[in-house]
Amino acid sequence: MCIECGAKCCKYFSLEIDEPDCPDEYEDVRWYLCHENTWVFIDEGKWYLYLNNKCRYLDKNNLCSIYDKRPLICRKHNQKDCEINSDIFYDVLFKNIDDFEKYLELKGEKYW
Repeated sequence: MCIECGAKCCKYFSLEIDEPDCPDEYEDVRWYLCHENTWVFIDEGKWYLYLNNKCRYLDKNNLCSIYDKRPLICRKHNQKDCEINSDIFYDVLFKNIDDFEKYLELKGEKYW
């Protein structure tokens, strides 16, 4: 199955972050979004930092070169939760500062 999807789950990782609720925290999100290959998304009310960054152990055939000693998070990943089943796994996605600022404006929030 991993060959079929191109190992999508091995080409990014995401970390939960606190929901920003003041201008200083908005600035943190804006700073994240200044970096290449970095997005922020909201899913089911939780905020995440998303890094489009391929695993260094993914080989040219999109297979794990350390499969027998891969990290626990990789071993726990199951086909039911596989990204091949959906390309959209977020409710709101910010790919750049403009996306985030538009979101704040719609919410009536000041970020400056």
